[in-house]
Amino acid sequence: MKRSLAVLFGLVLAFSMIACAEAGEKQFRLGFVIRTLDSPYYVNLAESVKKLCAAKGWEIDVLDSNVDTEKEAQNVDAFITRGVDLLFLDCVVPDPAVPVINNAAEAGIPVINLDSGVGEGAKDVTTVYSNNEQNGRLVGLSYGNQRLLEMARALAADPQLIILDEPAGSMNQPETAVLIRIIHAIRQRGITVMLIEHDMGLVMKVCEKLVVLEYGAKIAEGGPEEVREDPRVIEAYLGQDD
Repeated sequence: MKRSLAVLFGLVLAFSMIACAEAGEKQFRLGFVIRTLDSPYYVNLAESVKKLCAAKGWEIDVLDSNVDTEKEAQNVDAFITRGVDLLFLDCVVPDPAVPVINNAAEAGIPVINLDSGVGEGAKDVTTVYSNNEQNGRLVGLSYGNQRLLEMARALAADPQLIILDEPAGSMNQPETAVLIRIIHAIRQRGITVMLIEHDMGLVMKVCEKLVVLEYGAKIAEGGPEEVREDPRVIEAYLGQDD
């Protein structure tokens, strides 16, 4: 299981590094609030993750909650104060973890919860499991993160062109915001992105050139501002102010 969790860290960290690529040379900082270090399993897990991060040049700190929910909350608050880019949490008890997860979410820090569930009301948290494969499909990932995983798999082939067919479909607003940052980061790597999408807000934020179709017929072509002002596009997609 330790090996599975270490691999899992690698996958999620890969997504996070893509999302942070816009920051240029900014050091990627990761916080790991671990349930306990009073066990060889957890000690080995922490060391494996530290080695993974060191090999990639990422900064990581592991704080031990010592199976204490109050200590866990203090550890999460400490990482929020430090302004980490991503927080891993192996929570002690599901329900008491909700307020600290929400504190991190309000601070704009993504939270990845490992193995144990979290109570109701937790915001913007993804739970992943070390045995996260079932019937050949990944489980425990939100829909948005499943789409990001699909993109990561496509990028692993080092393509010159990547085609995204409605990647924002069924995503909520925070997930779409992450998607926008990732598309920008992909473009910065010199990869051409062909986007097929009905979310006009997303399209206007990430595309340099647009081709607009209505019922299969092209009605407009050009840059975002030009297309935004086209009467046919306004009528078909954007709507008019009363």
